[in-house]
Amino acid sequence: VTSYIGDRPFRAVLDTGACRDVVKSEFAMKVRHSRLTKEAYRSRHTVTNPVVCEGVVEGSETAELNMVSDIELLFRSPMQGTDNSKRVTVSFGELDGISENLIIGFPTLASWGMSLDSDADGNIWVEFRKLGITLLAERFGVADE
Repeated sequence: VTSYIGDRPFRAVLDTGACRDVVKSEFAMKVRHSRLTKEAYRSRHTVTNPVVCEGVVEGSETAELNMVSDIELLFRSPMQGTDNSKRVTVSFGELDGISENLIIGFPTLASWGMSLDSDADGNIWVEFRKLGITLLAERFGVADE
């Protein structure tokens, strides 16, 4: 889905297979220092007990997760007649070498009351019921009809 950090749009991957929220370390640094996004960067702190995350492929380990960045995300709903936006601060573990800049994991998605639906046009809608917002999901690899 599209999320905003400050007024800048960024893709947030919703990963129900991820056990935590993670941000690419280099991206977190850019958010922290950019004049366009630094107001949404809340804090950075050291993890008391660093962890090593394992990827989908057994044995593929990433670097140690030892820093957390608290970043405010803004979600804007295209639905008319609703509150069109919602701000939420997410605590992302910083990791080097991950495939996406922002990954929101299962515990956070569950706490937001995430559900999925599709319409007759083939659009996929993501609802965060507990946040009171519905978003249009990005679709990749779908040919224009």
